[in-house]
Amino acid sequence: MALTGRRQSRSIGARVWLKSNRWSAHACANQEARGLATAVAGEYKMKNQDKPRRKLTTELEAFPVLRQRTRELESPERDRKRAEEALRRERDKAQMYLDVAGVAIVVIDADEKASLVNRRGCEVLGYNQEELIGRNWFDVCVPASIREDMRRLFRKLISAEVEPTDYYESQVLTRQGDEKVMGWYGTRVTDEAGNCTGMLASGEDVTERKRAEKNILQRNRVLLALYNVLTSMTQTMEVNEVLREIVTQAGVALSSAYTCIMMMQEDGKLEVCGEDCRNMPALPISAHLYEVAGGIIASGEPLVVGDTETAQDTPPALVNAGIKSYVGMPIKTKDSTVGAMLVHSVRRNAFADSIRLVAVFANQAAIAIENAQLYQVLTAERLQVEKLLSEVLTAQEDERRRVSLDLHDTITQSMYGVLAYVGAADALLSKSRQGEARADLAHAKEALEQTLVDLRRLATDLHPPALERMGLAEALRQHVGKFSRSNKTTACSFNVQGTSRRLVPAVEIAAYRIVQEALNNARRHAAATELAVQLQFLPEGIELEVSDNGKGFDFSKGIASKTIDGHLGLAGMMERAELLGGSLKVQTSPGTGTRLVISIPRMSPAGKSSGDGGQHATARRSAGGTIGAEKDPSPFG
Repeated sequence: MALTGRRQSRSIGARVWLKSNRWSAHACANQEARGLATAVAGEYKMKNQDKPRRKLTTELEAFPVLRQRTRELESPERDRKRAEEALRRERDKAQMYLDVAGVAIVVIDADEKASLVNRRGCEVLGYNQEELIGRNWFDVCVPASIREDMRRLFRKLISAEVEPTDYYESQVLTRQGDEKVMGWYGTRVTDEAGNCTGMLASGEDVTERKRAEKNILQRNRVLLALYNVLTSMTQTMEVNEVLREIVTQAGVALSSAYTCIMMMQEDGKLEVCGEDCRNMPALPISAHLYEVAGGIIASGEPLVVGDTETAQDTPPALVNAGIKSYVGMPIKTKDSTVGAMLVHSVRRNAFADSIRLVAVFANQAAIAIENAQLYQVLTAERLQVEKLLSEVLTAQEDERRRVSLDLHDTITQSMYGVLAYVGAADALLSKSRQGEARADLAHAKEALEQTLVDLRRLATDLHPPALERMGLAEALRQHVGKFSRSNKTTACSFNVQGTSRRLVPAVEIAAYRIVQEALNNARRHAAATELAVQLQFLPEGIELEVSDNGKGFDFSKGIASKTIDGHLGLAGMMERAELLGGSLKVQTSPGTGTRLVISIPRMSPAGKSSGDGGQHATARRSAGGTIGAEKDPSPFG
């Protein structure tokens, strides 16, 4: 290890070693040289006392024996100098290799003291070499959390109780107090006798790599969790099942101890719709959940608590349960805040960098809730459409049945009468009874004329030509006029308010059929002497009112859902209005007459009501288009 020591300690040691050996060599050589020189000088002094000193020295050097002996004494010293210089050069080269190495190199002696730390190791740890050499490695460079464990492992390595691994990772403590992760390759250092005198390790700073790996793993967990949430949302529309899956995946992605979603119910009470416990019971913090979730829903703002021990108003049960931090995120739909997502951790400030991720899971919960609500609406609309389709088919059959009955009761009977009159006239003519025959032919002619009238009426009822040519107002005016002429006991009136205009065909035919059915019901059941039809053109649509002073009836939804005398009835009129986004209101009671108010919104040419906004029929009905029995008196009451 002296060969690989640091530069300064090497220089100090080298000087000590060289000085001690140099002086010992000089001592031996000088002593012998001085002895020879003294003897020779004494002899010369006796013989040449009067010669100058310089000349005496020259003559002494001229003695062969003295020169040879001097060279023999000086030769080992030169060899030692050359060997020492070569050793110095090799040592400098080894130190240069250690300093330019791209990895940290550390030698820890058996007494746990650092005896070598190269330049890269000092750069990683933030120390100078003088601050590390000779100091206890574990007290200076190992974090307190793992210090004793690492010290025990080192002692086992020195005593050969365990063998060193090829590669291992551990934390080191820098001068600034930061912890870094080092990847080490280690081996034992032994003396000539094979005894372990320390450990040599080379390593590199893998902190950034480990952080990147951790981030990648975290991102993978988050992506997998979001994928599982989306898969659950596409596989089922059961909102509670989706919320439970969101809670579970949020717990995995956020490494939380306890996660839950609380939803506000229709009665104003909070309910836990999904929870995920990871070594954390839910009961000790249930009261806290309701309090925090209620505050988040009321404010609509997130709540972040980084340290429950220092935060104000933290429930003791929460601290006792081991919760160190938590975050609450509101669950917002388009209209309001409907719930809250709470995530708890046993680590302080666990969600400092993951607030946005909590918000992502809360948004997924909001989307799941909206999807479930939309699915329920679509399901209700589908059922409504199926119901309406069934009722339309039934109405078509009822209409066919009505036409069939009208044909049977009018035209068929008239034709039978015509045949009878013609047969009788033929018989009379064969008997030369021309007067009576003419009378029968006259009756036959009247029957045929009535048949033509009935045929025109039926054709008009099936498809009124005035509606297509002149619009709703004129078609209703003509229909009310015909109704009045055919019902002599009922005085009928028709009134138009607002500026008359053409409407889309769907609105005109629906309004015409509703008034037509209302007049038929009044003729058959009301026994009214007065009947009024009013058409009002409004900017947002039209409003029709049909009222009579008849006997009225006891209205209920049960009656409204049934046909009357096999005809379409109020239910059919209501469905016609609702198909166009409108409504039908009934005001009646026994003895007070009946008043029907039909509202139909303005529609675009594509057939969509311009003021509807795409809302479903059920919503329209609940928003003010519901049929209801109102006790307002009849205008003729």
